[in-house]
Amino acid sequence: MKDIPKKTRLSRAEAKTQTREELLKAARTLFARYGFHGTSLDMVAETAGYTKGAVYANFSGKEDLYLALLDDNIEKGHKDLEDLITSDVSFESISNEINKNFFTELEDSRDWAAFTVEFFVHAMRDDNIRKKLTERIRVAQEYYTSCLEKRIAATGAELPMPVGQTATALLLFTNALELMALLNPQPELPHIYVRMLKMLLG
Repeated sequence: MKDIPKKTRLSRAEAKTQTREELLKAARTLFARYGFHGTSLDMVAETAGYTKGAVYANFSGKEDLYLALLDDNIEKGHKDLEDLITSDVSFESISNEINKNFFTELEDSRDWAAFTVEFFVHAMRDDNIRKKLTERIRVAQEYYTSCLEKRIAATGAELPMPVGQTATALLLFTNALELMALLNPQPELPHIYVRMLKMLLG
């Protein structure tokens, strides 16, 4: 009879990381299903298979759970953004790709967009949460600015505004267009998106 391999015991740090990831996964699922306000920490703990104490050992509250999800979402989105902005691929190729996948990719983000809007409204009513959220927005603006600076250095592109202002305009336009498209998915929106990218990226 063959020996059954023993499971590798996780270190304390590894166990903490695993717990955190499972809590975040549960929170995202529940936020998508019930909304930010409709989800409780008890629900997150139960869904992840932990006690409420485990939630508080990793996060200060429900707002902190959302902000951690936002950090992960921003980090994952940075690679795609940098590839787009710094690429020397023609806008014609980009246009074809966006037109082909625009609404499919948008639909995949519907749940995220819905509970994110809910959280943003929540943050507008709480100065402490608003400050934490605006710090994330500032980081995103700085990242957009860095990508645009790389594009200028690589291609000599001329932007319609100073680089920081162009980065802010790109961030605002992209997020506003996605929300509008989810509410009213007009067929011309992908074309508008591409034309605005051309104007902003130079």
